[in-house]
Amino acid sequence: MPNIIEDLFKIFLNNPDFDLSLDEIRKKYGDSVLKPKDEINKITSRFYEILYQKPKSKCFHPNSKECSGKPIKSHSIQKSLISVLADSTRHVLMFKADFTTHQRPKASIEKIGISKATIYPGLCSKHDFETFEPIENNPIDILNKEHNFLFSYRALLKQYFVKNHFYEVFKKIADLCSKGQNKDEAVLIPLVIIAYNHYLGVFHINKIKSLFDHSLLTKKFDIFLDYGVRVINQFIPISVCSAFTPIYDVNHNILNDFKNYKETPKYVFLNFVPTKSKTYLFYSTLKSQTKELKGFVEPLENLKIEKLYDYLSEIILKYTENFIMSPDYWKIFSEKKKGAIIKFYNDTVFDPKIRYNSRLHNIFNE
Repeated sequence: MPNIIEDLFKIFLNNPDFDLSLDEIRKKYGDSVLKPKDEINKITSRFYEILYQKPKSKCFHPNSKECSGKPIKSHSIQKSLISVLADSTRHVLMFKADFTTHQRPKASIEKIGISKATIYPGLCSKHDFETFEPIENNPIDILNKEHNFLFSYRALLKQYFVKNHFYEVFKKIADLCSKGQNKDEAVLIPLVIIAYNHYLGVFHINKIKSLFDHSLLTKKFDIFLDYGVRVINQFIPISVCSAFTPIYDVNHNILNDFKNYKETPKYVFLNFVPTKSKTYLFYSTLKSQTKELKGFVEPLENLKIEKLYDYLSEIILKYTENFIMSPDYWKIFSEKKKGAIIKFYNDTVFDPKIRYNSRLHNIFNE
């Protein structure tokens, strides 16, 4: 069997345009170097468990040199909102992937205390306070560009952390395994591919973050972003803060196929923010991508409320990973519907073509 790991790593680290995929590996080296898909899933699941280890990180603020550099446990959904959704025990519900089995990750829903909900190591205490104070300590102003920007920036920072963390974990695992005495190339090849794909994610999210950082420092909040806001005149006990790359628009046109590694993925930045009497839907896109994302974003503005609830349900379950829900609200759904929602959330991670069912998957209606 050819010793290809070192060559793959050289390609992976030095050439971000190389089409490193399972299909390419099989084409070049044959099926003999790859284990069956079920075994690859088990291997991947075991290594995913490492993601729960505490990551090493520094403050993500563009002026991080002026601070200690040690990030705090930032809430990607602000704590005041989490408190509004909490039950009498001060817990909320979060959807998450379960990596404890020796199969591919499965979705579960977890009750979690408000002090730990949606936290990640993002900014240091100084920059976290200074950056988000305008939306933490003031009424929401939908006409204020800074408010619109800061909701998007918070979603970006969470995604920036996730992309970098996944890349560092899998790069380290693959690198360590490739230096072992009893290295198994059938294990290493999928790991290298996973690490490479995460590297591409970091490569592109870094470029996007540099644009956001420029806006933050210059206070030119609409130079790179187009914003939209939808106000719903009722309290809805769900909150979302997410930056994601949708695969299809409402007409099933492909938006991101990830085959052109030079092309920056098309991102949507979405926040769903409940208050006592209203719920705000903030969304934004890069100006350079607004035209291409028109078919995805326009329905957020134009759909009538019941159709909007269906559209948002599909978006939240299919594309977002950072959302919370009131435990009391979750109780109103039947066990059949709860199971269908969790299954849809899980299955669309691996197959975004799975059809949304309004009766079973709508998280806004019983």
